[in-house]
Amino acid sequence: MLKHLEKHGSKVSAALLVGFITIQCKTPHHQSAPKIYGGKQTVAGSWPNVVALTDREGMYCSGTAITPKLVITAAHCLLNHKPEEIAVYVGDGAESNAEINDVFGEFVAKKIEIHPRYHETFPANDVGYIVMEKPLPIPPSTLIGPLTDPKEVREVLTVGYPGTVVGFGYRELEVFGLKFQMESTIRSVGDIEFNFGGDGKDTCIGDSGGPLFLKLKNGGWRFAGITSRGTKGDNCGPGGIYGIVAKHLCWISKNSGEPFKFSQELCAK
Repeated sequence: MLKHLEKHGSKVSAALLVGFITIQCKTPHHQSAPKIYGGKQTVAGSWPNVVALTDREGMYCSGTAITPKLVITAAHCLLNHKPEEIAVYVGDGAESNAEINDVFGEFVAKKIEIHPRYHETFPANDVGYIVMEKPLPIPPSTLIGPLTDPKEVREVLTVGYPGTVVGFGYRELEVFGLKFQMESTIRSVGDIEFNFGGDGKDTCIGDSGGPLFLKLKNGGWRFAGITSRGTKGDNCGPGGIYGIVAKHLCWISKNSGEPFKFSQELCAK
């Protein structure tokens, strides 16, 4: 079952458009091993908008519900899948290991789509979405909106700013399936992606597609990043690359057909 989980897309080295160093991305879907490093288990019932993607073998990626019917995840989590092969899990998860994957979703996907500019060999734009057949049982008051306001972006999407990632992937003890969170800081920011974590604090396989949240100075939370891939191949711990959510909302809004709140000024540019 280890091979079934994933964080971080393809195995081909690629120089990123956003100016990051050339990196070795994670191995393809269902062919590598997983982890959230340096984190802690979430409080029961917290982050209900963070969900797991599952198929017939169990949980393999994470995602973020921005409405009860719309889940944002990584493109590589949807690659080579059909909607009927994916179900979404809502909850705190269940401890699983290489032999037993105990996290299975109940909620069926109606539509999935991968960003048209995503490619495994050049994995920027690693974003996709799932439209659910029926609404997920997530209270609307617990949904966290995307970071889009220009003032808020200038405030928090900066080097050194702290953030929180959440996911269901493997941890140091070679177990996975429970919802974990990890706090670290932004290390660099590019045009469509940013680098977060390091020094033993990182997401890894199984956390792919999950969210990175940033807390505003006024106490509000924003959904800012999508877990994409690692900075140093299959080594989890050195930090990861996260897609900037705001850069893809116009495409998601136009193609998903699902309404959600965000600054429409983004689409006028």
